Amino acid sequence: MVLNQDAIRIMKEKYGIDMSKQYSKLLKDILQCEIYVSIGCDVGYPFLVIKCDYDFNIEDTTDKDESYFINCIEKL
Repeated sequence: MVLNQDAIRIMKEKYGIDMSKQYSKLLKDILQCEIYVSIGCDVGYPFLVIKCDYDFNIEDTTDKDESYFINCIEKL
């Protein structure tokens, strides 16, 4: 899965953060951790043993416009 190119561009333009090398990870590639941070998008992790999960609870960004991304970034 490819990260949203609008989000990558906005993070670079507004904050100088280059996310272009980031990618979605498969569950098998995630190390066992005590704390997980997720952005929401109605995604759960039923196969991970999670002691603490901090979820930003952002709704799915599919088909959202630039102002939506900026609003999400500024809230975080």
